[in-house]
Amino acid sequence: MPPLGLSARLVSLADFALWELAAFAAVVAAAGFLHGVVGFGFPILAMPVLSALFDAKRAVLLTVVPILVIVAVSAVRGGGLRASVGRYWWLPLCTAAGGLAGVRAFLIAPVEAVTLLLAALILLYLVLDRYAPGRSAFVERHWVAFGAAAGLAGGAMETTVNIGVPPLLIYFLLVRVEPLAMVQSINFVFLASKLVQAATLMHAGALPPRTAAALVPFAALATATLYAGMRVRDRLSVDTYRRALRVFLWLAAAGLLARVVWGAVGP
Repeated sequence: MPPLGLSARLVSLADFALWELAAFAAVVAAAGFLHGVVGFGFPILAMPVLSALFDAKRAVLLTVVPILVIVAVSAVRGGGLRASVGRYWWLPLCTAAGGLAGVRAFLIAPVEAVTLLLAALILLYLVLDRYAPGRSAFVERHWVAFGAAAGLAGGAMETTVNIGVPPLLIYFLLVRVEPLAMVQSINFVFLASKLVQAATLMHAGALPPRTAAALVPFAALATATLYAGMRVRDRLSVDTYRRALRVFLWLAAAGLLARVVWGAVGP
C-alpha cells in the first residue's frame, strides 16, 4: 500500500489482503477485551500493532469507528452516568477543543513527536507516583485548571495519535475518583472528541462514509470482546484495579516508545 500523505486518505478495505483483514480483526478483538478489563485502553494496544502492520496514520483511520462505538458503550454501561459525569460536565468541551486542534495537526504533523510527548508525560507521572502515590493535594485544590489542561491535552492527543486517555487517567488518579465514575467519565469525555475526529476526517475526505460503514463489523467484534472484559473487571477489588491501572500505564509508555522505534527503523 502507498504511504499516507498529508491528505491521510484511507483506501477501501476491499484493497486489503485477507491476512491484513484477519490481523486487524484479531487486534480489534484483543484491544476490545483490554478496554473492557481496564475501562479504557483500546488504542494503547491497537495502535502500536496496527502501526507496525500498516503505517501510523492509516492505523488511526482504521480505528476511528471501533473506538467511537466502544467508548459510547463504556460511557453508559453500569448506570449512574449522571452522577459520574455531573462534576466534570465541562471536560468534553475541553477535549472537543483539543480534538479539533489535534485533528488538524494529524493531517500535517509528524505523529512520532506527539507519541514521544505522550510517553514522556506517562513516565513523569509514574516516577512522581513512587514518591507521592495515589493523590495530589495541589491538583485537588486546583482541580478545574488541571482538569481543563488534561482535557485539552487528551483531546489533542486522541485525535493526533488515537491515544488520549493517559492525561485524563493521570488526572483522575490524582484527584482520587472512584473506579466506575473514572471509567464512565473518561469514556464520556472522549466520546466528544471521537465524534469531532470522525466528523472532521469525513469532512476532509480522509475517511469516506463507505469506508466508515465497512468498519462497523469490526466495531461489533470489539464490542463483543469489550463485554467479556467488563465481566473480568467487575470481579476486581478497588485496590487491585488501581494497581492494574499503574501497570497499564507502564505498558502504555513502553508501547508508545516501541511504536516510535518501529517507525524509525521499520520499513
